[in-house]
Amino acid sequence: MKITDIRTHMMRVPLVRPFRISLGVITHAVSCLVEIETDEGITGYGEGSPGPLITGENLEGTVETIRVLKEKLVGMDPRDIEAVYTVMNRAVAYAGTAKAAIDIACHDIIGKSCGLPLYKVLGGLSNEIETDMTVGIDTPEVMAERAKEHVLAGFNVIKTKVGT
Repeated sequence: MKITDIRTHMMRVPLVRPFRISLGVITHAVSCLVEIETDEGITGYGEGSPGPLITGENLEGTVETIRVLKEKLVGMDPRDIEAVYTVMNRAVAYAGTAKAAIDIACHDIIGKSCGLPLYKVLGGLSNEIETDMTVGIDTPEVMAERAKEHVLAGFNVIKTKVGT
């Protein structure tokens, strides 16, 4: 199996309300969706979400990095994760968001080529995960109300940002 094409799709989704953390304010969720096509008709999907305040990466840089990596990865077997990482690490330093999106797409291909959901390929027992909701920095009253809303919506774990 060989990679024949890698495409990216930039997504910017405005948040319902700004999200404040100690490093700044986030107003949009940004993400780069990656599609890796193979010569066997299997397409793998991955996603990378750059966070300028956290990793120093931005969406445009992630897309450009994937474009550079595409030139090196087309023709490779996406199931050979170690070789894929070797090529990516030799081509660009850091760029964790772009590399993660490609990694996820390659793992998606592995699962599809085995005819198994990825959680089973990785040894998991369940196709369900528990996630949390994060309450951004605000007044204590607003933060308490947001936490209560999240609990009422079914979240069992609440992460709370504090301090500036």
